[in-house]
Amino acid sequence: MKKTVKIISIITVVSLLLCMSVFFASAKTITYIKGDADGDGTISVLDATTIQKTLASLIMDTDGMITIRGEVGGDTLDITDATYIQKYLAHIDTAVKDINTEVSIEIEDPTEPATEPATEAPTQDSTYPYDEYELPFIPSR
Repeated sequence: MKKTVKIISIITVVSLLLCMSVFFASAKTITYIKGDADGDGTISVLDATTIQKTLASLIMDTDGMITIRGEVGGDTLDITDATYIQKYLAHIDTAVKDINTEVSIEIEDPTEPATEPATEAPTQDSTYPYDEYELPFIPSR
């Protein structure tokens, strides 16, 4: 009887420790350059293009890193972030002074399973009957 209680106690303690490690190990600190949307380590026109392609759903931001690295002008990733990066590259004074600065943040560990289902790519709207690469026929006079 004592042996059974001891084994159950050990199993309980081990399972509690494993559960605690999942809660405390779910955060990861990452360091990135603010404005480096494509993650290549430099600020270039490719970063503005990456933001534009992400907003147009031409490339998917599956891990959210494009949004994190590319967001320079507010709370969400939008076209003004691409504009600020272009102004920075053209040496035009911008309201955003911290582009090209190193930032460290804590995010959820990407090795952990996702807690919410991944969003799918947007589907073609039925009100727009054309393929994304097909231009509508406009008869000439």
